[in-house]
Amino acid sequence: MFRHRWARALRGISMAPASVALVGGALAAPAHAVTAPKPGSDPAVDYQDPIDALPPVSRPDTKHCPVTAVDHDFGHTRGGPPYTTTLTPPAKCKGPWNKVVLD
Repeated sequence: MFRHRWARALRGISMAPASVALVGGALAAPAHAVTAPKPGSDPAVDYQDPIDALPPVSRPDTKHCPVTAVDHDFGHTRGGPPYTTTLTPPAKCKGPWNKVVLD
């Protein structure tokens, strides 16, 4: 039991210089490493904008039937329930359809 107390006391003493070195090193960091970029500096130019993941969707040469699926203002809805709706094609747009394209 006596040996255990000494080991615990020595372990605490050996960690003290390491913690002082870490704190001292953080305070001694050069000022240029922590400064923010200057306002009006040039933006990065190595971006790839715009990027298209897939080619545009082909559209069949048949009669189109556009339908508004969602007409909802999403402002100030953070934390609210998700928007849900039921979409029913109009009677004049009966199938069969070649393709449905959502814009």
